[in-house]
Amino acid sequence: MPRELLRRFYFDALPHDAKAARHPINMAGADRVVIGTDHPLDMGPDGPVGSIDEIPGLAAQERESVYNLTARSLLGEGWHSRNRRRKDEA
Repeated sequence: MPRELLRRFYFDALPHDAKAARHPINMAGADRVVIGTDHPLDMGPDGPVGSIDEIPGLAAQERESVYNLTARSLLGEGWHSRNRRRKDEA
């Protein structure tokens, strides 16, 4: 499968194995990998952020993409403030 096609998708950074989490970053780019959880199911790690830190060879920019930038891009930069306004109005 050509790598260009992989960039059409977003990938979860918590596949329950740090080495496996490295693969989508290598293949599609850190800007297509986002931190996730299995909430409300109890099958994910207790500390998903710590799991990201265990990914081998993760550069600072890749870490920032997975932690923050990919979700902002996917949801839209203003998502956080729009969501907060909705909660305040409720």
